[in-house]
Amino acid sequence: SDLRLNDLVNNRNNIIIHSYPARVDSTTGFYKINNGIVEVNEEFNDALSKLSFYRMNEKIRLTTIREMLDYRTSLEKVTFKILPNGNISLFNSGKETIRGVSFSADAKEVSAGVKEIIKKNSGNELIFWMDLFPGENVILKLN
Repeated sequence: SDLRLNDLVNNRNNIIIHSYPARVDSTTGFYKINNGIVEVNEEFNDALSKLSFYRMNEKIRLTTIREMLDYRTSLEKVTFKILPNGNISLFNSGKETIRGVSFSADAKEVSAGVKEIIKKNSGNELIFWMDLFPGENVILKLN
């Protein structure tokens, strides 16, 4: 429902849903067989449409368990240090590129020299993300 999806987005939660909608029998509720024709349940179609809409509007990220665990494990290779001037040093000690390392900060702007950073505002917070390459050190400046 929109209520549950908005709650998920507003509270920045993670949710794991495990299902097999293509199972051979129709007891899953994802589809029904009508006169020998397989028809997708309209509520299932609606749910997929809502998820697609939220994904296109960058409110949610749909992923697999493997991708999520790989990402979480890769974050263990990232160290950060607050420098005396207030900047933040990020370092990827791993051997793989980490895609979409994300942060939120009470800031108006973030920069890292020529490093590409994608950002958006969420209330009073700045949410930003980037890719960190193996052995890369990035210096973030928050304003």
